[in-house]
Amino acid sequence: MFAVTDEARRYINSKGRNIRVYLETILVCNRSCQSPQGFRRQPVVQLGKPHPDEREFYTSTQLDDITIWYETNGIIPEDPAQPIIISLKKSLFFSELQVQGAKPEVKVV
Repeated sequence: MFAVTDEARRYINSKGRNIRVYLETILVCNRSCQSPQGFRRQPVVQLGKPHPDEREFYTSTQLDDITIWYETNGIIPEDPAQPIIISLKKSLFFSELQVQGAKPEVKVV
């Protein structure tokens, strides 16, 4: 279900070998943002384990030396035949883990 790029694997291993993948709710607006068009739940990946109070909502899976915690009812691949890819985006002073291939949810208000 998951695949991790080599660069992301090195970064995750240096930071504790645990990541969590979850859906974060964001508001989708038109250009002026005076007319909300709905909410989108976008997949996000962060370092670390879920808080103990939240663990019941997560399932863990082992991918070599990395433990991936993902929301049981939220993280679904866009294409069931393809894995969800976790990669690393680097800028000058900042590194960020990214998720590709997970299906976002859209809810219209």
